[in-house]
Amino acid sequence: NTDVVAPAAADPQAWVLKPQREGGGNNFYGDGLAEKLKSATAEELDAYILMERIRPASQASWMLRSARPTRVQETLQELGVYSASLTYDGQAIKDMTLDGGGELDRAVSGSALGHLLRTKAATSDEGGVAAGFSV
Repeated sequence: NTDVVAPAAADPQAWVLKPQREGGGNNFYGDGLAEKLKSATAEELDAYILMERIRPASQASWMLRSARPTRVQETLQELGVYSASLTYDGQAIKDMTLDGGGELDRAVSGSALGHLLRTKAATSDEGGVAAGFSV
């Protein structure tokens, strides 16, 4: 939709284009985002989410990593909240019953399952712990 893409094309520094998958990385920012918006087809862009960038305040922190020298640097914190929702044929499983007539465990569907608070360098666009961008 050109109405959605136009603001990002006009100011690509204020937006991020993220693939709709887990694992972090492979995001497009700035000039890379502008080029992707120009070159990708509408069908290719359907695999992405276009989001306005959040610009939180940074703070000075020590980043402690195994076998690496430490230093004070400007950092950002990110909070990820994990949840699950199980569905079958468009219906939430928590609202269905098993073949035997017993209700499925409501704690499994639509529940918060955990969280991750990570810290990364303020200069890093990416944020994955496993990818080495954050602690």
